[in-house]
Amino acid sequence: MEMKGSVEAVIKDFNISITTGYAGYLASDILYSAPNYVSAVNETVAVDFAHIHSYLGKRSLVVMKNAGLNESLLPIINSCILGTNAGMVLWIIDDLLAEASEIAQDSSKLIKTIGIKPLRPKNWKQLYQYTRKAYEMSETRKIPQIIIINNNLFSSPIEHVANPLKDTNFPSKKMSVLHPNISKGYIDTYNKRRQTMTSMFPKIKEKTAFTGKLNTTIYSDLFKSIPKDEFDIVIGDFGTYTLAEGSIIQYGLHYGSAMACGIGAEIAGKKPLVFVGEGGLTSGFESVIELVRKKTNIKIILIENGGISKQEDVGFDICEMLENLKIPVEKVLSTEVSKLPELLKRGGLLVVSVRY
Repeated sequence: MEMKGSVEAVIKDFNISITTGYAGYLASDILYSAPNYVSAVNETVAVDFAHIHSYLGKRSLVVMKNAGLNESLLPIINSCILGTNAGMVLWIIDDLLAEASEIAQDSSKLIKTIGIKPLRPKNWKQLYQYTRKAYEMSETRKIPQIIIINNNLFSSPIEHVANPLKDTNFPSKKMSVLHPNISKGYIDTYNKRRQTMTSMFPKIKEKTAFTGKLNTTIYSDLFKSIPKDEFDIVIGDFGTYTLAEGSIIQYGLHYGSAMACGIGAEIAGKKPLVFVGEGGLTSGFESVIELVRKKTNIKIILIENGGISKQEDVGFDICEMLENLKIPVEKVLSTEVSKLPELLKRGGLLVVSVRY
């Protein structure tokens, strides 16, 4: 059996809905062998694609080289804290011989710091077995699982004994995250779900009131104007609009994730609405590239508040930047949000800037 046949067997036998990642040393060979491969502009976006699929009840596989693990650590931590629904597995290609990498990195030490105990198959037969086990563990413990693949595995015989995994029906999860006490609860439950000891997520001992200068009612009219029934899922990242009273955002956490998760949800067959601020858009700018590259039909609410606690100007025109990339933009003031229902009916990709 060739590599292509082995990768196809893993995807078919374990009912994996999406295989994603970023091309790199040896990872490319695996990705291009996957019939359900969805490319991503980098590893961070790939992990967000996979996590939103898991959240929506679809098994996912991410493939990347060791340097990609360093790049995507933030969304991996996010998927640990929020948890998985359907199984989410990452194959990390470690180049211990430094044949095509900057360093001979042993990724296991880094992985253990975030509370995951990686699996290390020695050959293709074990890779199949361990991947099956990883999906079972992910769905039991509700955290992603990581398999480290070393150079020598690629020279081992490509074989496996078929042992399909039952395609369990995972309904989409409905989460409300990011309000202070709720996010605290997710961090505390991860201390129980993790597989290795780590000090990265200390237990939060005291409940403290939110003490920022956030006006929690400033977005009330905006939220009321959104035709929520028109969308399957509302996604945001860590911003005032997510913390605000009456927020309609269901999913998000790490800064800059909103657009990538929105694209991933659309790939999964859902109709998402995405909320993002100036900082979330710029820190997740790789996802702007994906919006254009994948010709998406996503609707995005861009909150332009200049850093609402201080009312600072971000120093450049974000809408002009998007328009230069041929992304349609409509601008409304916060007093004009009644226009949103009609604007959001438009076909194709659209960013609606709401200026506060």
